[in-house]
Formats: sequence, structure tokens, C-alpha cells
Amino acid sequence: MIDNKKPFIVDEELHNLLVTLIDTKKTYADLCKRIRSQGIELDLCLEKDYNVCLRDLISEPSNIVFELIYHNIRKEVKNGK
Repeated sequence: MIDNKKPFIVDEELHNLLVTLIDTKKTYADLCKRIRSQGIELDLCLEKDYNVCLRDLISEPSNIVFELIYHNIRKEVKNGK
């Protein structure tokens, strides 16, 4: 039975990596916004390129999460759970 009070985390270190990457994306966006609010013109490509690179970085650990979940499901099906 699933304990709804405790969050489901496939791998603690992988979870922390994803949270850090997502936080980094927000921090960068906030930084660009703050710099623009000071009247400095930043090329939008800087932010767009950064987001594309970060999206790619986030997708790789996400793929590992999916593989871990799939492995766990196959193991449970094999064991008849």
C-alpha cells in the first residue's frame, strides 16, 4: 500500500539533482529579469539558449527516473504484486 503522507522518490540523489536544475532555471530567469529592470538590454537569445541547454540537462536525469520506475514495475509484475 502506498503511504500518501510520504512523497514518492525513486532515488534521493537523482531527485536532488533535478530539483537543483529546476531551481537553477528559475534563478537564471529571475536574474535576467532583474538585470533588465535595471535598464540593461539583454539579448533574449541568451535566456532562450540557456533554457534549451538546461532543458536538455533536465531531460537526461528524467529519463533515468523513467527507467527506474519501469524497472520497479516490471519487477513487481514478475513477483506477482
